[in-house]
Amino acid sequence: MPRLLSYIFLLLSGFAGMAQNKPGPLVSVEDVKYKDGSTVLVATNRGFAPCTIFLEAELLHMTSDVALPAKIVVFPSPKPQVIAHFTPQEQYLTRTYTYWYGAQLGICNGKKPDTTFIYRLPLPTGTTSTILQARTVDSTYSKPWSHAVIFRLPENTPVCAARAGVVTDVRQDSDKSGGRGRRYDANMIVVFHDDGTYAVYTHFRQNGAAVQAGQRVNEGDVLGFSGNTGWVKEPCLGFNVQYSAEPDPRMVPTLFQTTTSPGLYLKTGQTVTTP
Repeated sequence: MPRLLSYIFLLLSGFAGMAQNKPGPLVSVEDVKYKDGSTVLVATNRGFAPCTIFLEAELLHMTSDVALPAKIVVFPSPKPQVIAHFTPQEQYLTRTYTYWYGAQLGICNGKKPDTTFIYRLPLPTGTTSTILQARTVDSTYSKPWSHAVIFRLPENTPVCAARAGVVTDVRQDSDKSGGRGRRYDANMIVVFHDDGTYAVYTHFRQNGAAVQAGQRVNEGDVLGFSGNTGWVKEPCLGFNVQYSAEPDPRMVPTLFQTTTSPGLYLKTGQTVTTP
């Protein structure tokens, strides 16, 4: 059996601190053994966006047709994709292998996304919100998890897509909130963008999603309704943008259009309105 490494991190910000949930790409890897002693690893991506598999293995008297460790991109498809072939060395009677893998949403190719893209505030037009937490104060990549934003938002306020994309993950079953112990209880929606980044929206109310996985959304479309779930002190909306990187996904500093600026890095305590 493979050992699954947790490369899948969608780090979700909470007003009381940083909260983690771990949704992930619907990727599985299985080994198929043949009578000649060889083994093929096949991966299936049942999600709605490309994913990167990080594959490692320990081989005894076997060889691999791919250099290990390997990064392998798997696109959505119901059909399995061959990602590695382990061949036995005939002169040895004992041949064993152990493999393990992790997966990230997106394509991990070492490229950094464009930080000049201007996002819509994820709020209805004319809505004003105070920023409870914002760590985006510049455009550096020095801290992987330093660019989350928390908007104060009354419960049941519509949450809008800040950028067009495909919904890849929806969670809406939680009704729990509180301190650090509730950091895995935030309801969330993930939208994968055309440039390979993805936005994570968090703290929706229970059963508050207005979209489903696989659905294409345009900028400004209603994704769901704000709530008070996860590691929070009050109703709010958490927002961050990420991209696939090693060893973990990284957040992207995001510029927002407001009624007072065409492109602004938000700051804690600031009040902003959606144009």
